[in-house]
Amino acid sequence: MCTPAQHGSGRSLTDAGRRLWASWAVLGSKRFYFGGDSGYASHFEMIGHALGPFDLAALPIGSFTPRSIARPVHMSPEEALQASRDLRAAAFIGIHWGTFKLAREPYDEPPRRIAAEVERLEDRPDTVWLPKPGETLDW
Repeated sequence: MCTPAQHGSGRSLTDAGRRLWASWAVLGSKRFYFGGDSGYASHFEMIGHALGPFDLAALPIGSFTPRSIARPVHMSPEEALQASRDLRAAAFIGIHWGTFKLAREPYDEPPRRIAAEVERLEDRPDTVWLPKPGETLDW
C-alpha cells in the first residue's frame, strides 16, 4: 500500500514538483513499513494509527546534515527512532546510510547516534537493527 512521505521531487532544475514521493506499507502475515526517503513529519503517526502496528519499520538514518538543508527531506537518526515509535513498530532497521557520501556526517555517525539514543531512551537494543552495508539479516 502506498503511504505518504515528505521529500522533494525532481532530479534536475526543470522537473521540480512533477513527481511524487512515497513510503510503503506491506500488510500480510507480517506487517512491514518501508520509509524510503523522507523527512520527519506527522505522517508517521497518521500511518501508525491507520495501519499499524508494524512488525518491522525500515527507516532512513543517514544523509541528514547539514540540518538547515536536510531537515525537510531526511530524518536524523533520533527522528527515525521517533518515527518508528509513531508507526508503532516492534522492530526498527536503519537504512539509507553508509554507502554514498551525500552529506557532511561521517559514515559511521548514524549507527553511533542510534545506539546512543537507544541507550538514552532505555529501549531494547535487540529491536533496533543496524546492518552494515551488504550485511544480510534474517527476519
